[in-house]
Amino acid sequence: MVNISEILAQAVEYGVSDVILSPFNPPSVRMGGLVRPLFQDLSELSPDTTRELAETLLDDRALESLEAMGSAVIGVGIESIGRFKVSVFRQRGMFTIVMRRVFPQVPGLEGLGLQPHVISAITAPGGGLVLIGGSGSSGRSTTLACAVVSVAASCEGHIVTLEEPVEYFHSFGLSVVDQRDIGRDVPDLRAGLRQAMTLGPEVICIDSPMVQEHVSDIMEALRRGIKVIATFPGCDSVDILESFAGGLTTERVNGRPPVWAMSAVGGFLLCTICQRLEPGDQGQAIAQWETIPAMEPALSLLRDGKFDLLRAGVSGREGFQLFDDRGRGSAKYKGGAGANSGTTGEGGGADSASSSNSGQSIARLEKMLYAQDVAKRQEAETILKELAQGGDTEASMILEQFAQFYITNFEDRKRGITKSR
Repeated sequence: MVNISEILAQAVEYGVSDVILSPFNPPSVRMGGLVRPLFQDLSELSPDTTRELAETLLDDRALESLEAMGSAVIGVGIESIGRFKVSVFRQRGMFTIVMRRVFPQVPGLEGLGLQPHVISAITAPGGGLVLIGGSGSSGRSTTLACAVVSVAASCEGHIVTLEEPVEYFHSFGLSVVDQRDIGRDVPDLRAGLRQAMTLGPEVICIDSPMVQEHVSDIMEALRRGIKVIATFPGCDSVDILESFAGGLTTERVNGRPPVWAMSAVGGFLLCTICQRLEPGDQGQAIAQWETIPAMEPALSLLRDGKFDLLRAGVSGREGFQLFDDRGRGSAKYKGGAGANSGTTGEGGGADSASSSNSGQSIARLEKMLYAQDVAKRQEAETILKELAQGGDTEASMILEQFAQFYITNFEDRKRGITKSR
């Protein structure tokens, strides 16, 4: 029989994301978005071998699901190797196994390089909806885990996750985090949502396939002032928003959900995050991002349910990041992680501000601008104003962007008050 531990150990050593065990194929791996054999000299797997491996990896509940539904998903820890999300499905009467590596630790949203105002919209106190979109294998679950880390580190409250299966284990930050495995801890997602609402959590995080009834339950949670962060399949922000709104009704107008449904969803939206993975020059997978926070001009379009105008309405506007025609994240944002810290203005104002503040980078100042600490925010605003008066166009742009965000988001959320819809 194939030594699964040896295969997984080699895969982890090479830094692969997925291990694929399919009948009549050698053990294969996904690296940088491309699938290839783990070793050229490995023999093909027989149907009996993949069946035996499935029976070894799955527990009784998952085996029952595999028999009844033709597929099963479970989180499995392999001693001294790591944790994996194991998906087994039946095809042509045989079984294929896909094992996705779950990294032991994930960074917060800051580690993904997202803009500070996007992170602030997600982590600030108060209710609202965050949708994390992307195709299969794009990393939605990992991004959700990063969001849990950031929210738990910045807010004092109770976070309940509903996952199928639980992939990442979270420790407490300022928040208490309870993770429920659908099918193990709770029968299904709908039961989990309804039970979670009775617990009075500040945040519910969802990583599980949804149907129409789930969207209605999520909207009820939002009306109660709970923040909901959920993964949702889709190719871009408009796609996931329309698909999510479509869960409120079977009615369609020209193939789209009616305006009332889209307006209901848009009124609660804090942000969409969509992602794609593309092969890099060195064979690594590179994440491309699309982020649309609920700030003008997107805010009015969202509340009016005009999702079809959303991409055109924010294209080229600061603070938004869209996939361009090649599917790459086209950032209309400057001054984020990795931005240059030097000033571009002439005259004593900019130079004086830069030297008097120990060379604090624009990126660091921008992060301080969105802090919950009022003193830090005021300090950053003062320095950026000095830089802007000295001719620094980047500082001017950041201040303008923050002013817009503050008006539409920050003041009510920092007090933990849900906006009237």
